[in-house]
Amino acid sequence: MTNEKIIEINGTKLEVDMRYATRIDTLQIGTKVKVLDKSYGVRVVHGVVIGFEPFSTLPTIIIAYVKPSTYSNPCSVEFLYYNSDTKDYEVIAAHNDDDQALDKKQIVESMDYEMNQLKNKIEEIEKAKQYFLNKFTCYWGEIKLNDGE
Repeated sequence: MTNEKIIEINGTKLEVDMRYATRIDTLQIGTKVKVLDKSYGVRVVHGVVIGFEPFSTLPTIIIAYVKPSTYSNPCSVEFLYYNSDTKDYEVIAAHNDDDQALDKKQIVESMDYEMNQLKNKIEEIEKAKQYFLNKFTCYWGEIKLNDGE
């Protein structure tokens, strides 16, 4: 089996030995990327380059990526500080054919759902606090709080 492949670049056909071919991606702030996350199983997530830290000993690319929702965790935006010491992650530039890779509506709905769940939890705690302040005064008398309650 041959390792040579014919590819065409701007009308020029080239025969490339795929054993030695390398891919070079140019990344800049705002570039769409794919992140191979091998930290828990293997999955590909989508992100965007949001910054570079040009440390002399360990230059670092900062990537914001969407962590998809699971049965126990909602969808979230995470940050990856990618450099030569990074383990369990690989990064490549995404291509234009990935425009439909992220469902904006689904992600926003997931985040809205989580926000509503947390708002409901806050309301429950506020009601429990008020109940406590109203019903348990017999233990201490009137409770005076700094926040005006």
